[in-house]
Amino acid sequence: MENVIGGFLKVVIDNWYFSLPAALFLMFASRYVENIAFAVLGFILGINFVFPFLASLEALKEYLSNENVKMVVMVAVGVLTAVVIYVLYKYLVFLAAFVTISFLAYYVINFMTNSFGIQNVQYMNWITLGLSAFVGMLAGLTAYRRERDFAKILSILVGAAVFSALVLWYLSGLFNVEFNPENFFENKSMVFFYVSLFLLFLFIAAWFTFRKVSSPKTER
Repeated sequence: MENVIGGFLKVVIDNWYFSLPAALFLMFASRYVENIAFAVLGFILGINFVFPFLASLEALKEYLSNENVKMVVMVAVGVLTAVVIYVLYKYLVFLAAFVTISFLAYYVINFMTNSFGIQNVQYMNWITLGLSAFVGMLAGLTAYRRERDFAKILSILVGAAVFSALVLWYLSGLFNVEFNPENFFENKSMVFFYVSLFLLFLFIAAWFTFRKVSSPKTER
């Protein structure tokens, strides 16, 4: 799981020119276009997960050795993934909620067990997986019944996660602090700052998205 998160952070940073506008859109525009937010989420998944998987295949490595070809293919994979997510939007709501919330729950629970020094408790890995799956299942069932609200919540979560990584990367360079995504979890201070930034941006985006907008009075 830590390798997956490290790889995700690396691809997000390497492709910041795509990741930054997508993160801002997911954080602050999902209240207006829920379906489009899912398409943007699909694009992020395409360039950060689907494309790296394809690029790791031996049959494609030589073909993707050219940087121009690699960029075109990466964008094409992102667009195709976005189209699939958009078309199958309603059918993927439950699965997306289950996977995303389980992933976040696992990360939070694992972080807490490491922080309190109880990661070596017997069967702790299985307990963490079980709790994560349970939380994910509840999220999936809830999302299935309230897909519009779920689209906004998932959009905010992913947007805040991506934006926090980019801000942490920028601040690290600004203060000459080494930021190595592959070994991200070895630096507890870096993890703490990332979680703090994530919670901050999550709160800001959630407030902006779910705040009540006053409508002009039609009657005096």
